Amino acid sequence: MGYINQPGASAREKLAGKRGLVASRPSEVAPGFTLITALPEAAAVLVDTEGKTVREWRDPHGRNWARAILLDGGELLVKGRLNEGRRALSRAARGGGSPATDPLDGKPWYPLDGHYLARYGWDGDLKWRRGAIVHHDMEVDGQGRILTLGLGTRVVGDLRIVDHTIDILSPTGTKEKRYSLFDLLSSNPEIFELPLTTDHPAALLESGKLDLLHSNAVARMPFDHLLERGGIYCKTCVLVTVRHQNLVAVFDLEVEKLLWVWGPGELQFPHEGRWLENGNVLIFDNGSERRGYSRIVEVEPRSGEIVWSYRAIRPRDFFTEGRGTSQALANGNVLIASSNQGKVFEVTREGRVVWLYAVRDARGNLVTMRAVKYPPSKVQPLLDRAAAVSAPEQRQ
Repeated sequence: MGYINQPGASAREKLAGKRGLVASRPSEVAPGFTLITALPEAAAVLVDTEGKTVREWRDPHGRNWARAILLDGGELLVKGRLNEGRRALSRAARGGGSPATDPLDGKPWYPLDGHYLARYGWDGDLKWRRGAIVHHDMEVDGQGRILTLGLGTRVVGDLRIVDHTIDILSPTGTKEKRYSLFDLLSSNPEIFELPLTTDHPAALLESGKLDLLHSNAVARMPFDHLLERGGIYCKTCVLVTVRHQNLVAVFDLEVEKLLWVWGPGELQFPHEGRWLENGNVLIFDNGSERRGYSRIVEVEPRSGEIVWSYRAIRPRDFFTEGRGTSQALANGNVLIASSNQGKVFEVTREGRVVWLYAVRDARGNLVTMRAVKYPPSKVQPLLDRAAAVSAPEQRQ
C-alpha cells in the first residue's frame, strides 16, 4: 500500500465512511499494540498493527474514559465518570437518595460529576474502583503509587483561581501528597514570573473562577542514564504541561522548585509533554483556530531549540484544538492521536504517515480519543497465556 499522505488525497477523504485500520505501510510501522480510549464511551480497546482488536475493557455503568494505561501483568488503570450526573449525585449526598458507594471501602462517593479511578484485570474483571477527582493524565511507579493531576482553589488578590495540582496517590487511589501548581510555578521568579492572565478563550468559568493553570500532562523523569547530567534530570523531577500558560515546565518535587520552563511565545495551548531518552522533550502543540493546524515538536531543553517537528502537508489535515497525544516509539516513529479528528496515525521522522486508524462510535461518528502504543514484549506474553488457557477449554 502506498504512503497515506501522498499528494491528491486529503485526510478527510481518506477517512470518509471508514473505521478501524484505514491504511498501513507494514515494513515501516513500529511493532506493538495500541491502546485507544474514546469519549464519551467508557471503553478501551487494544489493537495490533493490522487493526485487529485483541482485547477490550468496558464499564456499562460509566462514561468518559479519558485516559487508560496498561500496567505490568495486563491490568488496566482508567480514569472515568459514573453515568449519574452532578445533580443526581448531589441530591444523594444531601440525603435525597442512596449515594453510589466505593466498592473498595463501602464509603459514599460524593460528587464532582462522579469522577473515579478504576483498575481492571486483563480479562476485564473489576479489581477496584475509587471515587477520585483526577484529570487528564496518570502514571504508576515501581511501588504502584499513582502520579496524576488534581484540582484545588486559590484566592490571589481579588482573583479566584482554579489551582491545578500534582497528586501522588496510593496504589488503591488514596491521596498521599499534593503539590500546588500555583506555588510551583511561582517558586523561581528568576526564570519565570507567573502572570495572572491567560489568553485561552475558555479560561473564565461560569463560576467566576479563572482557570489560569489548566494542566493536562505530568511525567516523572524516567531515564536513569540522564541523571549524570544533573539539573532537570533528577529522580524527583517531573515534567508538566500547562495548557493555559502555553508552556511545559520541570519541577523538582523534593525541594518544590521550578527548574525549567519553555513555550511562551512558541506554543499554543499544548498537550502531552513527554521526556525522550536523549534528554529532549516531545510536545503536542495543538494550536488555535486562528493558526489552523497542530504540530508535534521536539525541544532540546538547554538551548530551547526545536530540533524536530511534524505537521501535515495540508496543515488542517492535522488539527485538533483540544486533547491530543504523541509518543516517541522505539523505531524512531511517533504515534499521534488527533483527538477531535477521530484518528490515530504513525509518522516517520521524515514526516511520512505509515499507519492510520479511524475511531468511530456505534453510529459511525468519528469520536474524540487518546492513544498509546505498547511493545510486543508487554502484550504478546499475555495474549499467549490467554490462548494457552482457552485452548483446552475449546477441545472439551
